[in-house]
Amino acid sequence: MPTRASRDVDITINSVAVECYVNNFSQNLEQENLDVTVFCTTGPRSVPGNYNWSAEISGPWDGANAAIDHTVWGTLGSTGVAYSAELTGVAGATNAPEYSGTVVLRNYNIRAAVGQPITYSAAYQGNSAITRTAS
Repeated sequence: MPTRASRDVDITINSVAVECYVNNFSQNLEQENLDVTVFCTTGPRSVPGNYNWSAEISGPWDGANAAIDHTVWGTLGSTGVAYSAELTGVAGATNAPEYSGTVVLRNYNIRAAVGQPITYSAAYQGNSAITRTAS
């Protein structure tokens, strides 16, 4: 069974590469399963419906122009910005799929504590179909 260590993830939001400010990433896809069980069936029945997807990033915060705060803040109130994630650093290569779509900002948190680094987390909700591209 192939496994791979996370070390070279490429993430873009609103056409800006943000991976230098990300040390934790997740992408979630949730499939609707509609219950169509009726009295005459011998067990539960369901059919797939639509799906929702989202992405979350977090890491060290940087408030400089063109850094993570500038990028995430720039998506506030947007009706959709471009998103892509490639988990191996080699877009579209064999065994290296790239996921892309349009997202809207769901939440943005900045955390600071005495003697600790300032960190952030941002969650995006898919606002289009998500595509998977690989060769």
